[in-house]
Amino acid sequence: MAEFIRAESVAPDADAIPGLSVQWVLNKHTVGTQKLTSGRTTMAPGVRSRLHYHSNAEAVMFILKGRVKIIIGEQREEHVVEPGCFCFYRMGEIHGQENVGDETAEWIFCYAGAPDVKEADTVFVE
Repeated sequence: MAEFIRAESVAPDADAIPGLSVQWVLNKHTVGTQKLTSGRTTMAPGVRSRLHYHSNAEAVMFILKGRVKIIIGEQREEHVVEPGCFCFYRMGEIHGQENVGDETAEWIFCYAGAPDVKEADTVFVE
């Protein structure tokens, strides 16, 4: 049976860095997913996430608001994306985000292959 959850009803992750809000909306704990985790992230201007990868999940972002610099791979290749852009990260691919705009950035993310953040096995490289 379908389930409906408003993102606002899910508390942000208390472990996120200042200026970064991550809401783990759909996962095995909230709706019983088996191979999917999804949620919403907001990032204040000037904030940058730590570079990381997911050893057990592919990841997708869909940018809703703002200008976000995406940092990818060992070479730290950079791409600036804006609303309407999908970003796909392969399993094990290093990535991070930085809000390079003057407004709060917002995106929806999805981890395919892992039913929660713990099982995605996020590894920080900095």
